[in-house]
Parts: sequence; structure tokens; C-alpha cells
Amino acid sequence: MTFKSVSEIKRANVALGHHFFDADAMAFFRSRVEDGGKVYGGRYFITSEQFEFRGEKFERRYTLRRANDDGSIETVFGQFQEHQTLSAARDAARLAAGERAEA
Repeated sequence: MTFKSVSEIKRANVALGHHFFDADAMAFFRSRVEDGGKVYGGRYFITSEQFEFRGEKFERRYTLRRANDDGSIETVFGQFQEHQTLSAARDAARLAAGERAEA
């Protein structure tokens, strides 16, 4: 199964009874879906997270995610917040999707 948009992934995730995209979960991690919800290779997308501790905001970092056929979400090609830049996360997404990196 492939997904055309993060909206489709969200619907599959909710149908599974999961809460990856719940507003409270996204707010807790100060998380957002990057690239306007672009899906690479029908299943990969990028999120960013920014931690805040005792009023100090840390650098926003990027995570590559994979939507599985059932709508569950996994972190792939590294760990949570693996990528320091959106550009690096995009390169990882293209690699995961079997696409060529932009020059």
C-alpha cells in the first residue's frame, strides 16, 4: 500500500486506534510534519521536534518516519531527531524511497 498524502496516513493511523498525530502528542514534542506533508515513496515523511525544558528551547531536529500498510508509524534511517537539518532529513527520505538526492 502506498499513501499519497500525510492526510491519508493520519486517517489510517486513527483507524488503527493509534494517536501519533493527536494534537496533545504533537504539542508535547513541539512536533510538526515538514514539507507541507510531502510523502516520499508512498510511505516516508519527515517530522521535526523541539524540546523545551525549564523554559529553555533546544534546537529543532528532524526525524524520518515510515507509515506502514496498517497505518502504524515507525522511525527509520536513524533515531529520533537523527537529522540536524531539514535538508539532511530530505536526503534520507529520498534514499529510503529509492529516489536520487537533489544536487
